[in-house]
Amino acid sequence: MESLGQVLENDDLQDATFNEQSDVSEVFEHGASTEVATSTVRNVDVVPWLDQRLAVAVGGDEGRCITRIVWLKTAVESFPWQLNIVKSSYDSILESFELKTACQLVPDGGIVCLPTGNRHQPNKQFFALSISIHHFALVWTYDSTTSCTKAICYVDERDTILLARIKDVLGSQKRLVRHPMFLGFVVAIVRSKLIDDDIRRINSEIISVENRTRHSPGHTPWQNTARGSYAALSALMSGSATSVATVEFETAVVSEILNTLLGYRWPQESERPNWIDSIIEEVSDCVRILQQQLNAQEQKFRHLSLRANIQLTALFNLITQQETRLSISVAQDSRTLAAATKDDSTAMKTLPAVTVVFLPSTFVAALFSMPLFNWDTQTAGHSAVSEQFWVYWAVSIPLTFVTLALWFAWTRLRMRRQRARDLEEREALNQEIDETSQEFV
Repeated sequence: MESLGQVLENDDLQDATFNEQSDVSEVFEHGASTEVATSTVRNVDVVPWLDQRLAVAVGGDEGRCITRIVWLKTAVESFPWQLNIVKSSYDSILESFELKTACQLVPDGGIVCLPTGNRHQPNKQFFALSISIHHFALVWTYDSTTSCTKAICYVDERDTILLARIKDVLGSQKRLVRHPMFLGFVVAIVRSKLIDDDIRRINSEIISVENRTRHSPGHTPWQNTARGSYAALSALMSGSATSVATVEFETAVVSEILNTLLGYRWPQESERPNWIDSIIEEVSDCVRILQQQLNAQEQKFRHLSLRANIQLTALFNLITQQETRLSISVAQDSRTLAAATKDDSTAMKTLPAVTVVFLPSTFVAALFSMPLFNWDTQTAGHSAVSEQFWVYWAVSIPLTFVTLALWFAWTRLRMRRQRARDLEEREALNQEIDETSQEFV
């Protein structure tokens, strides 16, 4: 799946209909005071509305507008990606805010800060920032002559918490809004707080599994104990370990943003205003505090990663023990069944032995009891065997051969049908293998 940076670079965003409105935040400067206002505008009216605001909000009653942010929600589950604004309006915003170049530089994770490269406007800079590879990006331009910032924020439509927190921090840190990288500073603050939330969530998951496995020095089984099979808990711990790795990456991105903030240089040092020094100094102090928090968070992530791996090993051992006990139980049942089968086999052997002993006498008794023998005759010269005795052999011998022939024919037919069935199954398997190979090719 393409990241948001790749989509913006390739201009693959498409129109969408899941939302008919967009939010626009503006920061106004009234002398020494600063105010933040957020308006909801119909998508079809965004461009005319922005033009109108640009015309009336420069030194008007509302004060001078020094920052304007358009919040665009994206539908990341669809492909191509969709914006909650028509493409023509989006292109007009890009042109009005001079952000087409910035959109082509959105990284998969990190921040880009470059001058516009226009020799007629040397005081302009553009920035491109991305925190989460697939869900968030922010691009903006800053004019050092007017101290004005124009920005577009792309955020997943489902991530309402991130959007709300960014707006809250934007209002609480508005005194620093004239810093060229103020928006990057806001995003770093928000993401740092969300990282704390992730740490608490992952820690809670690990504690619940530790209480279940009891592979922890201070487990409390009666509190927050995970339920489910060991396989399900193993999947939970694998997800926690993956979350740790993902948030560690985002922590590194936030650290990169903070380092960029500390190393920021004014585009034209000869024209650097006096008021910017105090703002840069205050932002730098806040950045150093955030860096200390990130260092602490990195230590926590290492600890969480170690604990998650310990639980994965413990769960693997528990699953192995469980399977071993099951195998022993199956072996015991098999042994019992084998003993019972042996007893049955012994009993079945007794029956043929008895049959072999009594079969000759039984045959003789059955043969001599037939009416073809007359044992009561007293006439001299007459045999006890009837003259029709040949009928017995004439019937029994052919019948025996017919029975054997039918058995032999039935056995051959059954074997032929089995060979045909095996051949069909083998051909079907070969055909399936060929189709699968063609799909991979």
